Amino acid sequence: MKTNNKLCVILLVAIIAIFTITLCSCDLFHIHRFSEWEDIEKADCVFDGTAKRRCKCGEVESKIVPATGHIYVDGVCQGCELKGYTAKENISKVIFTSMGDGTCGITGTRDDLRGSLIIPEYSPDGDLVTAICNTAFFNVFVTDVVIPGSVKEIGAGAFGMSAIMRVTLSSGTTTIGDQAFYSCVGLQEILLPDGLTSIGKQAFENCELLEEIVIPDSVAYIGDLAFSYCDELVSVKLPSSLTSIERGVFNCCDKLSDIEI
Repeated sequence: MKTNNKLCVILLVAIIAIFTITLCSCDLFHIHRFSEWEDIEKADCVFDGTAKRRCKCGEVESKIVPATGHIYVDGVCQGCELKGYTAKENISKVIFTSMGDGTCGITGTRDDLRGSLIIPEYSPDGDLVTAICNTAFFNVFVTDVVIPGSVKEIGAGAFGMSAIMRVTLSSGTTTIGDQAFYSCVGLQEILLPDGLTSIGKQAFENCELLEEIVIPDSVAYIGDLAFSYCDELVSVKLPSSLTSIERGVFNCCDKLSDIEI
C-alpha cells in the first residue's frame, strides 16, 4: 500500500514538473506558430529591408529582404520614382549656384541625396543649367542620372567615387572633365552624346564594370589614362575625328579585345 502511495506521489510530481516545464520552455515542447511577416523597413531598388514575425509565446524571427533592383520604364527607374528619389523631391537636394547671367551650375548636394536623379534644364530660380561643376556629386550615393542637353560641361571629379551605375547624356554636352567619373566602380552604362569633343584624363579610370564604350565622331581629344583599369571593358569604338589621344588611355584593360577605329 505504501509502495503504491509512493508511486502515486512520484507520478504526480512528474506530471507537475512536465506541466511546469511546458509552460516555461517553448524551446523544448512548444511548436511556434508565427504571424505573417511584417515589414519593419521596406526594401527598395537600392537598399535591403528588414521584416519580422512573432509567435504568441513572444519568440521573434527577423530576416533581410533583398533590394529589388532597378526597374526601368522609359529610362527612369520606377522603384526610385515611387520612393521620391527622382524629379521634384531629389531636385530640392541639389545645390544650384547662379552665374549671374541667367545660367547656373550644380555645385553640390545635400547629405540625404540618394538614388536616381533627372537633372532639369532650369533651376528652381529659372536659371539655365549649363554645368555640373567640379566634385558636385563626388562620393554621393546617386545611382542613375539623366543629364539634359543644356549642360555643356561636366567638371573635374563631378561624379568621382560615387555610387553611379547608369548615366544618360543628351546632345549638347561638349566636355567631360578630368576624373569626372573616376573610380565609379558600379558604373555599367554611359551613353556619350553627339557633339562631345573632349574626354579628360582619368575620366573613367577604374570603372570596373564598364563593358563597352562608343565614342562619338565629334570627339577630338582623349586624355591620359581616360579608361585605364576598366577591368570588364571588352569593346571600344574610336572615331575618325580624334586628333589627340594621350598615353595609357586603355592601360590595364585586360579583357579589351575589340577596338574599332
